[in-house]
Amino acid sequence: MASEERRHWAANSFEAAVERFYEAGIGADEDWHGGYRNFGWWEGDNRDYLRAADALVGQVNRLLCLSSTSRLLDVACGGATQDIYLHRLTGAEIDGVDATWAQVKEGRKRIAAAGIVDKVRLHHGTATDLSAFAPESFSHVTCIEGGPHFDTRELFLQQAFSRLRSGGIIVLADLLVLSPARLPWERFALKRAQRMWNVPDANVLDRDGFRASLERVGFTQITMEEVGRHIMPGYYRDQCSAETVDAQRRFKGRMWRLRHAFANFFLFKSWQLGVIEYVLVRAVKPRASATEP
Repeated sequence: MASEERRHWAANSFEAAVERFYEAGIGADEDWHGGYRNFGWWEGDNRDYLRAADALVGQVNRLLCLSSTSRLLDVACGGATQDIYLHRLTGAEIDGVDATWAQVKEGRKRIAAAGIVDKVRLHHGTATDLSAFAPESFSHVTCIEGGPHFDTRELFLQQAFSRLRSGGIIVLADLLVLSPARLPWERFALKRAQRMWNVPDANVLDRDGFRASLERVGFTQITMEEVGRHIMPGYYRDQCSAETVDAQRRFKGRMWRLRHAFANFFLFKSWQLGVIEYVLVRAVKPRASATEP
């Protein structure tokens, strides 16, 4: 059983950096965007963020294939909005882990309000130490957009692999380097995006490097879908909208909004230049033996 208490991160840790980034305004803005933090999956002329955020979680579940018998570990779960959605969609039992204490507290309130505290649980923790959970206790693991922050992503993958049952599935919504940044502007945009989004150097991987990382851990049946066209334009448009800009200024402050605007700009430009790509990654933990049921 994972701890229900707050953990305190070293000041120079990636967990502390992520917590500082995401905790701004939480409480005041708990209902803004339904509590979601993901980039959204934008189709057609949709301008509704909640619809897009649900759609991205739906795309992740398309690869997870959760059911009422599944047990999911959701790492970097934010304020649990996606876990409530997934439970209602599939009936799966879910444990969520997030490094930001303010998000964990708000998420627990949402879960209680939804009346599903026996099915969805939230824990304050780190992706790189999941030892509070028993080995091989989950049928599925997911991480939506948290992977780039972890120090390192591969250490998280090792932890996830250990917590998955034989034959278990992991699905990531993540970013990779699509092609080397050759021009000065490309290198500048990529480096600024990396720094402003708190991404360690070890996590800046191309497709082959990402696949190799999964394979070193032991995962097989690896697939990667390049889906940035469904993500990045809509996300950037929403972040630049007058409604979102005004809300972020009110809830998080002008300096946070300004920094976030630059972070979004360099991320979007890196994608637009063809340097990075948003991917949905699926992999499987091999069965222990060919005869295992």
